[in-house]
Amino acid sequence: DNPDPPREHIIKMMMKSSDLSNVAKPFAIARKWSVAVANEFWAQGDVEKKLGLEVLAMFDRDKADGFIQGQIGFIDFVGLKHFTVMANWNPRLKFLQDGVAANRAQWEAEKAKARAEQAEAEKEKAAAPQAP
Repeated sequence: DNPDPPREHIIKMMMKSSDLSNVAKPFAIARKWSVAVANEFWAQGDVEKKLGLEVLAMFDRDKADGFIQGQIGFIDFVGLKHFTVMANWNPRLKFLQDGVAANRAQWEAEKAKARAEQAEAEKEKAAAPQAP
C-alpha cells in the first residue's frame, strides 16, 4: 500500500509527464514528434560542425542510423520508467504506461523491418555483377 507522495512531488511528476507525453501518444503521433525532435537535434549538430565543435552522436545526422534504437533507449531509460511510477501511484494512469509499452513494441517492429530491408539490399548488392 503506497501512501500518496507529497503534493509538490505530484506536481513535479505531472509536469514531467507533460514533457514526456509524446512517448505515450498513439504511435503515428509519437513517431512524428520523434522525427521533429531528431531534425531539431540534427540542425543543432550541423551548426556545431560548422563551428568546428565536437558533436554528440544524437545530434549528428551522419549517425542517424541509430534513430530507432535511440527511441527505444529513451523509452527504456526514461519514458517507461516514468509512466510506470505514475501508474503505480495512480492505477487510472496505467493507460499511459500501456501506450509507452505499445510504442516501444512498434519501434522494435520498425527496427526489425529496417534490418530486414538493409540485409536484402546488401544481398542484392552482393549478387549484382561486378564491373571488371
